[in-house]
Amino acid sequence: MTFSKLLPVLVSFMLFCSDLPAPTQVKYPHPEKLENKTLVITVSYGAIACECAQWMLVKNKGEREYIFLEPASKQLINARHIWDGNHLPLQLRLTGKFYIGTGFPENYKLEKGGDDPAKVFRYDKIEILTPYFKKHYNPKNG
Repeated sequence: MTFSKLLPVLVSFMLFCSDLPAPTQVKYPHPEKLENKTLVITVSYGAIACECAQWMLVKNKGEREYIFLEPASKQLINARHIWDGNHLPLQLRLTGKFYIGTGFPENYKLEKGGDDPAKVFRYDKIEILTPYFKKHYNPKNG
């Protein structure tokens, strides 16, 4: 098919699409207020097959809670970009504060489904504990 024959089809398609409503941008609720207490926590990546809270915090008596992590600034490593999709475990030590209540990290984007709110930990210090990721993680790729 030549371009001259294809052009009317493309123009018709473009005109049709221009009448469609723009997709709505879903804004996920972000907790507003931080707790007063600064904590040092250790979390493990859960590799759960959803876009839900992926970081596991082991609490008293082995109770697990899945949380979201949020860097306090763009200069920090974004924990969401560390896991390479293949290697586990992945453990981090973080210093920061929990937000009061539940919600989603700042600039959260739903990618695969599963939009349940969870506690959000805002960190201002991050340390990768797992030797494999200490050696192979490149922040320029994340």
